[in-house]
Amino acid sequence: MSMKEAAAELHLTPSAISYRVGLLEKILKCKLQQKKAGERLTLTEAGYELLPGLTAGFAQIINAVDGLRDAVARKDLT
Repeated sequence: MSMKEAAAELHLTPSAISYRVGLLEKILKCKLQQKKAGERLTLTEAGYELLPGLTAGFAQIINAVDGLRDAVARKDLT
């Protein structure tokens, strides 16, 4: 629940992450995150609703990329 941590993981700046989340919120027409004064960033109800699907989708992408890397390492692909 940190823009800074997400940015580091994705090799982007925190402001780039924030911008993209803002775009997604505009597309979905709902807030996905909230930050109350003095508190850490948290997800809204809509954010929690979206989280499992996104988590599964990103896991599939990671598995596909890892599979391709393995195939290239075995020289199965050129």
